[in-house]
Amino acid sequence: MVDLEPHFLDPHHDPLTQVGRRGVAAAAAGDGPAIVVNRETVQAELKSSGALDTARLFSQLVINGDGKATILDPTSGKNIRDLDGFSAPSVSNGVAKYVVDVHGRTTRRTVSDFTGKLPLTVQVEYFLDGKKKKASDLVGKSGILDVKYTIENVSATPTPISYTVNGKTTTKTIDLVTPIVGQLSITLPSSFTDIDTPRADVAGDGRGGQ
Repeated sequence: MVDLEPHFLDPHHDPLTQVGRRGVAAAAAGDGPAIVVNRETVQAELKSSGALDTARLFSQLVINGDGKATILDPTSGKNIRDLDGFSAPSVSNGVAKYVVDVHGRTTRRTVSDFTGKLPLTVQVEYFLDGKKKKASDLVGKSGILDVKYTIENVSATPTPISYTVNGKTTTKTIDLVTPIVGQLSITLPSSFTDIDTPRADVAGDGRGGQ
């Protein structure tokens, strides 16, 4: 069985951008000073065509301080649930509210349906022995399989920029995209042989596949 349904992770959701994780300061108020870091990852699972299937927002708040603090975290509230056994936070107008009594360090982790716009679109094309096929038509077939992934960065946002040439400053509005680095990995069964991967690596999965 070959999993031909790609997925990608996006660590930002406002705005959406690239790999890795970032710390986002969340608003905190309370009896004592609190330092809050919010790490967020968007996990998108795609259909075999590249169309979006599901997208989830994983959020982790790390709170350091001494006393009671109220944390306001912009997030998706759709189907939100807590991953640490606490009750889910209340959400109003896209903002989750946490009231915590912290003495040292504590965390709050949630997952919810991501309802924002993703920064990438993915289109997948399949060719068997040179003929274009649907993914569903490949089941049980054999031959030379080519899979083409076309990924487009659609994060462009109209942004004013200024530059100076010969003492004259010019301001223009351009569509500025967020740089994104991607990595594609596919697990193939042992029945797949003679694998050709230009500019890519082939490694065993420890279970006979590659």
